[in-house]
Amino acid sequence: MDIAPLFDAASTSFDVAFSRRGTTVHYLVGGRPVRVRVAGPALAGEVDLPLSHLRGGTDREPEMTVDLWSEEETGVAAILGAPVEQVRPFGQFTISDDRRYLGEQRPSGAIWYDRERNRVVGSAVGLGRRALDERARPFHRMFCLWLSGHGIQFVHAGLIARQAPDGIMRGMLFVGVGGSGKTTSSISCFRAGLSYLGDDAIGLERTDSGFVGHSLYGSCLVDVDHIRRFPDLEARSLPPRNDFEQKAVVYLTPIDATRMAARVPIGAVVLPRIVDRPDTIFRPARKGQALLSMAPSSIMSLPIVDHDAMERIAGLIDSVPCYWLELGRDVDAIPGAVNALFDTLDPVNGAEER
Repeated sequence: MDIAPLFDAASTSFDVAFSRRGTTVHYLVGGRPVRVRVAGPALAGEVDLPLSHLRGGTDREPEMTVDLWSEEETGVAAILGAPVEQVRPFGQFTISDDRRYLGEQRPSGAIWYDRERNRVVGSAVGLGRRALDERARPFHRMFCLWLSGHGIQFVHAGLIARQAPDGIMRGMLFVGVGGSGKTTSSISCFRAGLSYLGDDAIGLERTDSGFVGHSLYGSCLVDVDHIRRFPDLEARSLPPRNDFEQKAVVYLTPIDATRMAARVPIGAVVLPRIVDRPDTIFRPARKGQALLSMAPSSIMSLPIVDHDAMERIAGLIDSVPCYWLELGRDVDAIPGAVNALFDTLDPVNGAEER
């Protein structure tokens, strides 16, 4: 498929749609300014919900632009590469031969990415068709490809943080395959008052002082059966819209914006796993175990392989301590174990800084 004409057609149609019902919001994604323009108020609200804790950067020139419009709200027809009925439920990717253009089409619409101009433009066929990951993590594959060019690696992980007695904020990265307990650990800590940066998609960056984790989305996806263990979140959750989806989305910023963080140094890598025991405990994990738990799902999730990805992930694991977090039956016990682990990382409490 020749993507360039589709991108150009979408760009022209967006201008028409935006002139009718357009909204502009600026965000700092991975600490870099991104301008998002959406034509259609309902779609604009849905896009903003998981990104609202990252608003900012209006005083800086955007390094990336995202333009999206709603066909049903503006009357401007969506630009699609294939008929909606021919698209698989989870979507399909197209990459131009020169790798400049990427297309991601879903039953709900399509977005087109020009990597040379750092611009995404796309359209939604209908709000009722947007899948869970589109609602919880809009544009995440395009964001992650763009950020990787700036040394920020997407990792499939959760991230929470706590301020230490020395005043420094430290983060704890939860890694593992789906179902290992990353989301349960992340949202349990959020509910207990710790800072939240994500449950599934995090940006990893090496700095002169060590590795930091960037929040990409202030949302979480929780299994519709499992969320019943968190009645307060269940009351704020939005159900899936499609038969193939088994999770609900929860936007955490409206619940408590003060617990949302954008960027923290990473102090430990933690491997949650569910065990049949009453309490939750932590114990040391081998570096190789952490690498196997983190690297495959992080590296293979993007349509274009980043050849520096393994080096970044291995560098993090080599630089911080790694632990198992064995999750018992009582989810309310998780934050206590995590706080105890944080205590061992704080030099004020006598632990050795790594």
